[in-house]
Amino acid sequence: MEMALFIHILGGGLGLVSGYIALFAAKGARLHRQSGMLFVYAMLGMSLIGAVVAALSATEGSVIAGLLTAYMVITALTTVRPAVAGLRWLNITLMALALAVGVTSLAWGVQ
Repeated sequence: MEMALFIHILGGGLGLVSGYIALFAAKGARLHRQSGMLFVYAMLGMSLIGAVVAALSATEGSVIAGLLTAYMVITALTTVRPAVAGLRWLNITLMALALAVGVTSLAWGVQ
């Protein structure tokens, strides 16, 4: 658990630094693209590991936050790099997953 938490924190820190670099690098430049992709990988790792750690710790709200963050990062990436035509099912599946997470979150909020 400690190693997962360390990787989660490292991913978050790497996401912050690489995101900052991507914001201030010239748009379309090699540094911008590379730091942007590093941001995507760091945020995906951070959010998914955070969701797993939260699930093991029985904190449902953090699981939802981790999954939602991963979904937003993936969909943001697909706006820059559209998925191949054969992977349309992945977009639909992720949309359905996000809808399920949103409805679950709403139900828990009402309770």
